[in-house]
Parts: sequence; structure tokens; C-alpha cells
Amino acid sequence: RYRLAEILLMRGDTQGANTQIEEALKKDKQDRQALLLRAHMRARSGQPDSLKSAVEDLDEVLRQEPNSQKALYYMARINLLLGQNDKARVFAAELEKNYPDYLPAKLMQLQLTLASGDQKGAVSLANDLLVRLEKAAPDRENSPQSLAEILRRQDLTYKKIVSVFGGADIDDPDIAEAIQLEVKYEGYIKRQLQQIQRSERLEHRRIPATFDYDGITGFSGEVREKLKRVRPASVGQASRISGVTPAAISLLLVAIERSRRQSTHQ
Repeated sequence: RYRLAEILLMRGDTQGANTQIEEALKKDKQDRQALLLRAHMRARSGQPDSLKSAVEDLDEVLRQEPNSQKALYYMARINLLLGQNDKARVFAAELEKNYPDYLPAKLMQLQLTLASGDQKGAVSLANDLLVRLEKAAPDRENSPQSLAEILRRQDLTYKKIVSVFGGADIDDPDIAEAIQLEVKYEGYIKRQLQQIQRSERLEHRRIPATFDYDGITGFSGEVREKLKRVRPASVGQASRISGVTPAAISLLLVAIERSRRQSTHQ
């Protein structure tokens, strides 16, 4: 029933999957695998009542198996969705303690750190993730095309890769999906982390109080007027002004650097 429920869920047949899960729970209401599957289904809806019901299922799973990777991950994710960040941190910390190399756990820690407003902590976590991703990346000059590179193709899945090249198959569709997401979205994750680092640098790039915005060519009239009216103290503050585009920030950075060099030579 587990396997059939997983297949039905992967095909989008939620009702059919739920029927199989409920049949399994009729035989044993404390069946861990069935409870995990039901919690996963309930969490996918995103509805508060369904999320709370999923938490109840996961509580029972963790009572039986305190270090269950899937249960800890779902608990952290669901509590984050419910806005219960303190609870989410507890489960995320347990997940990372027991599974230190599990990338989704580290991404969740990053999300929680950002949610708390700790930008410096987020940058530190981002740096750690970037280092891990760099170490995991193949040597493009000396290595053949890796299976991870093949998996990044939109039309391929983990299951298809295993069927062609061999290797350890994974019956759990959630773990297979997690592998696909980590590989397929590695580039996106790295860009997001680099953006966090860039934001931190912009916060420390000061703008002189007497800076002449009229002297910058390329600004729209709206951007120029907003910057003159607000007079941001840093480039980071300027980037958060409504209507100030990334292109305008680039022009501003160039203008500030040009002004700094001119002042140095005078």
C-alpha cells in the first residue's frame, strides 16, 4: 500500500493515495510510514488546518522514532509555514545535528536566520553553503559530464537516471524529489546566496551626505528625485527605495567610486 500510495501521489492522484494510506492506518493507526505519507499530503495543501493535522501525525512518528529525518524535516518546514519560527528552529537544529550533510536542513537554517532579521548570521550560513557547493562541483576541465549535470536537464528525473546508468534506487519519492531539487536548482540557490552576500556589502557602502545625484547620467527623473528626497546613507538603503532599480544601483555605485577617486586626486 505504501508503494502504491507513493506512485499515486507522484501521479497527482491525491484521492487514490489517501485511500491507500487510510487503509494502512485502519490496520495500524500508529503505522509510521503511513503517518509520514499522510503528513506529507496534508502539508502539500498549505492550509492551516491541514498543516496542524500534519503536525499531529508527525508528533506520533517522532514519538516512535525521535531522529526520523523526514519527520524532523517536515516538522521544521511546517512550523515555518505556520509562522512558528521558534518551534521550527528546534526541529531544524535536531535535523542538522543528526544529519549534518543534509543540504535542505542548511537551507532551512538560512531561511530561519533571515526570518529573524539576523543578516550577518545569514551571510555566514550563505558562505558555508557556497563552500559546500563549490566542493561538490565537478572539475569541468578534467572530469566527464557528471550524472548531476545530466539530471539538470528538464526532461529527466532521478528514476530515469538510475534506470539508465544504474546505482542505488530510492523507493521514497520524497528523498528522490529532494535529490532532484538540490541538483536542478543548485545554480538558483547559489545566486540567492550570493545576492545575500551582495546585500551585506551594499549596506556598508556609504553615500556622502552631500553627494550630487544631478551629476549622474542615466538616471530616470523619478529615481533621481527619490534619491534626492530620501538622501539614503548607504547603497543598501538606496536599493530598498521603491522604484530604484538594480540598474540604477549599478550607476550609483559607479558614480560613488568615480567621485571617491576624484576626491583622492584633488
